[in-house]
Amino acid sequence: MNQQVRITAAPAPFAADAFTATDFLTMLELGAFQDMRAELAGGVIEKMAPAHGDHGKQNAEIVLRLAEALGRKIGYATDLAVVIDARTVRGVDIAVARSTFPKGPSRGSDLRLAIEMPIRRSRAIWAPKRRNMRAPGSKPIGSLILTDTLYT
Repeated sequence: MNQQVRITAAPAPFAADAFTATDFLTMLELGAFQDMRAELAGGVIEKMAPAHGDHGKQNAEIVLRLAEALGRKIGYATDLAVVIDARTVRGVDIAVARSTFPKGPSRGSDLRLAIEMPIRRSRAIWAPKRRNMRAPGSKPIGSLILTDTLYT
């Protein structure tokens, strides 16, 4: 005769730094962040400020000027997800490839130059990004420029 049995299980422990770069990129590919911009920092998903018109216009202007100066045979991208290490994926405002961008995820070592233009001056925003992109064991980016341009 079938008997009902009650099974209880404790919830699995969840660490705040539970995600890997592979997890994050899979979620990104599946559309998990369609309505927001996000980065992975040390295994933690962080929501980013939404893009706005002035930011995009300034990025486009810089990319055009870089292409004029460096030529069009290398890759340029805006809002590129870059794998920094196994638990960090940062969004780069403007990226210039060493040659062309690879198929699949970009790594810091693929970049000749990364440019970040935060919407507002804030050490809380800039300092972690700078540390991640320059950390020992991370994929080195040729040059990292953190502008101090404010939008008017």
